[in-house]
Formats: sequence, C-alpha cells, structure tokens
Amino acid sequence: MGLDTLITLCCLSIVTCKGATMEFLSFLVLCAIAFFLWRIADQMPDVLFRLSEMQKDIAAMRRQDDSANE
Repeated sequence: MGLDTLITLCCLSIVTCKGATMEFLSFLVLCAIAFFLWRIADQMPDVLFRLSEMQKDIAAMRRQDDSANE
C-alpha cells in the first residue's frame, strides 16, 4: 500500500465515523422530538377540558357582572 492509499483510507474512516455519529445523534434528537410530541398529545384532552371550564367560569362571571350593572 502506498502512502496515498493509506491517507485515503484514514480519511474515509474518519468521515464514516463522523457520519455514523451524526446519524446516531440525529436519531436521538428524533426520538426526543417524538417523545415530547407524544407527551403533548397525551395531555391535550386535559388541557382542552380545563380551557372549556375556564371559558364557562369567565362567561358566568360576565353574566354576574352584567346583571349587577343593570
């Protein structure tokens, strides 16, 4: 093997290691995003219920305020 071949193989192995590392890190980031989206979707019914309850309370307070002003 010549020196040029050795340098080429060394560079290719470094690029391959960097590529594999980046793929693994990208996979971890994708897993984290999927986990957080799953958690948000899991909590969505509770959030919507609480928002509807807050809307009902605000509407009741406005009705009381309107009846007190009349």
